[in-house]
Amino acid sequence: MTQVTPFPKWAAAGLLVAFAAAGCGGDSGKVPAADMNKQPPATESAPVIAWTVRLGSQGGFTGGGSGHFVHSGGKVQSWSQIVPGDSITVDLVGEAAPESLQALERALTDPELGAVNQQEFGNMTTFLEWTRTTEYHRWSWPESYEKPQLAPPLQRAYRAALGAVASARR
Repeated sequence: MTQVTPFPKWAAAGLLVAFAAAGCGGDSGKVPAADMNKQPPATESAPVIAWTVRLGSQGGFTGGGSGHFVHSGGKVQSWSQIVPGDSITVDLVGEAAPESLQALERALTDPELGAVNQQEFGNMTTFLEWTRTTEYHRWSWPESYEKPQLAPPLQRAYRAALGAVASARR
């Protein structure tokens, strides 16, 4: 079991910007005229932009919570925190199946999801957070034993995140 101390969101955003900027040094950025119209080889794929999803529930008597992290590289971790401000315990669950990661990324990058602004709270609040470079999105709703009433794009994203976690447990 790994103990992780809380990491402020502002610091995470600053580190992401610093890491992105670190790759920007070097040449002048000028492209030789001969290379201006050159097409990349067909085998090259678009650069992958790393992302992380955090999902779970928190609140109740202690205010603590638990859930999972799903990383774009496939790693899935469980997390728990007994009370807010306490350290976060993180354990490796496994590797998500590539097709479940693709389904999750498609759901997260769906423009319809970007239009959903669901920030509801209950005694226990379920949430889905997505971080990619300097982007941060959070959706939340009261935890319930019944099927939550979510906008279809949010429902797809949440189910895809749960599917990625389930695929890592197999």
